[in-house]
Formats: sequence, C-alpha cells, structure tokens
Amino acid sequence: MKLTVFEAAHQSILSWDDFPWHKTEKHLPPDADRPHSSQAFAISVWGTIQHPSAHGVRLAIAGLLGNRVIAAAMESIEPSIELEFREPELLNERGGQATNVDTVVRFEKEVVLVVESKLTEPFGSCGQWPKYCSGTYGPGSDLKTRSGAPCRLEVSDGRRTPRHYWEVMWSLSKPDSYPADSECPFRGPSYQVMRNIATAARLAQVEHFRDWRVVFAYPSNLSKKSTKAIVGVQEKLQPSYQMKILQLDYERLAESLLGNEDEMARGLGRHLKDRLDPLAASGPE
Repeated sequence: MKLTVFEAAHQSILSWDDFPWHKTEKHLPPDADRPHSSQAFAISVWGTIQHPSAHGVRLAIAGLLGNRVIAAAMESIEPSIELEFREPELLNERGGQATNVDTVVRFEKEVVLVVESKLTEPFGSCGQWPKYCSGTYGPGSDLKTRSGAPCRLEVSDGRRTPRHYWEVMWSLSKPDSYPADSECPFRGPSYQVMRNIATAARLAQVEHFRDWRVVFAYPSNLSKKSTKAIVGVQEKLQPSYQMKILQLDYERLAESLLGNEDEMARGLGRHLKDRLDPLAASGPE
C-alpha cells in the first residue's frame, strides 16, 4: 500500500495499521493501494508538505493558491498535518456521520487550513433529502419528525444532536443569502462544501487561530461540477469570507512541480502526473 503514497508523505502517517483507510465496503480491504486512490493522492500531496525538505513543494502550492496569508505561512512556518480529521464537538455532530476532513494543516497559531481533496468523485450530498426532507429550506421541510425548523438537521432525532451548520453559515454569509421557503442550497453537492467551510471557521475559533482558509483541491478539468458547487456557496458569503475559500488545480500543481528546481518537488510532480494522465485520457466525470 505504501507504494501508492509518495515516499516523502510516509512520515505523516504515524501507524499504517491503525490509519483510517478508505474502503469501498466494510468487509473489503482498504482501496488505497489502487493507482488512482483519491485518499492516497491526497496524502501524497498534503502529507508531503510536512516533510523537512518539502520547502519547494510548499512554495509551489502557495504560488498556485495566490493567497498572501498562505504564502507567508508556507514560507516561514513549519506546518503540522492532521490527516482524516474528525471532531464531532465542533459542529455538535454527535450521533450519525460527523464531518470528515481530508487534511487539516496548522501553521502554529497563525492560520489553520482545511483541505478537501478530490480526483473525479463528486462532493457528498445531504442524506436527509429526499426521504426525510422535502428539499425546501423552511418550516415543513422536516418530513420525519414534523418539526417546525427550516432544516431538520437543526433538531434532535434519536441519538443525533442538532447540527450547528446553519448557525455558522449564517454568521459567515450575507443577510439575504438563504431566503425561507426556497430550495435548500445544501441538499446537493454544496452540502460537503458547506461542512468544510463551517469546520474551518469553527476550528479557528475553538483553537484560537488568527485566521483560517479552506482549500478545495482537485483536477478542475476532470471535476467541472465541483467548481460550480464551490462557487455556489462562496458567492453567498460576506466578501471578507469569500477570499478565504481557495481552489487548487491538481493538474496545474503537477506541471508546476515538474518544472521546479527542487528534487523532491519534481519527484512529487512525476508521482501526481503518473496518476492524473490516465484519468485525463478517460475524460471528465
């Protein structure tokens, strides 16, 4: 399995046996040994930036993100990486499926970076719709418990606690972003986009970071629907928060790394390109 993860990223995994590897089915072995494993790809990129000799990789990522806060952090602060981050307490996600973040990157207490990484797979949608939710944001949308809440995720249901998604998103968004009795903006792929943004904002607050950013990293030519989902949420945010939402094109990253003077950066570039080229040949999602 280690062969599908770039060698410099191995140090980011403390225990290969205990690591929460992805599986297509619970009874099957992990799928991270596949050449095009999305999880292995994400670890290869984001696990590498913690390596002591990965300065060239960090600067290449910062250059493509084009964000001065991240650029300053990548240049001067050694990052701390946490893969497959999950903290139910952040958004009151006890009972049910808590948000799982591919990577959290902490730069001391200056800035925390939440990363959602994809290859060709889409963002996850809300599982309440259409069985338990009418698909409308407003009173009457809760088809299961018949509560009067505009979103049934805001109320208790058995072991599931009321999520704080809307509370956080309202604090970040423009006042008229989510009118009542309209189509729920988070019932589709925007649901996973929203949860990453809410996680980053709340994590920065709880852990007392000066700032936060979210990076959605994917090969844009292969995942065009992903861009639409990100922009749909981003444009509803207040302007000061819109600039915290960043996108990283993995195809551009591979090309940038291949042209880097740094040996580790070129090696990672080859590793990524070997996995992206066959996917590009088969076409977008």
